[in-house]
Amino acid sequence: MDAGDHRVTEGLIYKHVGDLELALDTYLPPSAEPTAALLHLHGGAVINGTRAMSPLLLDLFARCGIAVISVDYRLAPESRWPAWLDDTLDAWAWTLDHAADLNIDSARVGVSGGSAGGYLSCLLAAHAQPGPRLVFSMWGYGEITEPWAQEPDPFYNETQPPLAWEDVRVAVQDHEIPWRSDPLGGQLYLHHRQQGTWGPTLMGCRPDECPEEYRRACPEVLVTPDFPPTFWIHGTADTDVPFECGESMCAHGVFGKRDDWPGTDAPQVQAALILLEDFLREHLA
Repeated sequence: MDAGDHRVTEGLIYKHVGDLELALDTYLPPSAEPTAALLHLHGGAVINGTRAMSPLLLDLFARCGIAVISVDYRLAPESRWPAWLDDTLDAWAWTLDHAADLNIDSARVGVSGGSAGGYLSCLLAAHAQPGPRLVFSMWGYGEITEPWAQEPDPFYNETQPPLAWEDVRVAVQDHEIPWRSDPLGGQLYLHHRQQGTWGPTLMGCRPDECPEEYRRACPEVLVTPDFPPTFWIHGTADTDVPFECGESMCAHGVFGKRDDWPGTDAPQVQAALILLEDFLREHLA
């Protein structure tokens, strides 16, 4: 990956869980003065994905002179709630504790992510003390109790071949893991969306069985007036995470800026990223 002017250090261990090592990568801009930073949380439905950074986002963050700390966290179904909240909070604490070593201004650190990473960014902001300076969420969500997360998904059942457990069980390990990659990870997610078991797979229960745990896992119901400024990007034609998830979060009044577009064509994405760059400069200056 071309990291531009960032100085890259890969595989720093921020936490041990038994024999499991959880790692992060740092991307540090050249600067004589402490810089702003973003803790970046990858997507993948908390089932799939790795800490590898998007070159498009990395380039944007570099233009803003922002350091990036990209982390792995434990995934379901090998781990269950609240493993990923614990891990992201520990990565947040690690970042603040190592701010001086990384030449980061600990008062100017935000959190970002896409899809599940956007969800986890909002979840971290709801739980962390002290919290992040800002949140940047791409097609994220604020709750996992609604039918889209708890019931068989019509879109995936109508448009994709059915995947039985026997088709995807090879993707599941007998120990906790910090990453999983496609195609097996994507197939595992697709199976759970088709069966309506994605939310329960993350949580280990249905909402009526452990309502308090779901409340802690849904940043939408944890928003307070102190929630940080948030930039939310979500496509109105999203067939995976419903656009209404963003609408619902927005109803709680937590957004400093918001941009929606009907698709994913390049001009619309570039326009949204221009607004994002302005937002980052405004709140991390």
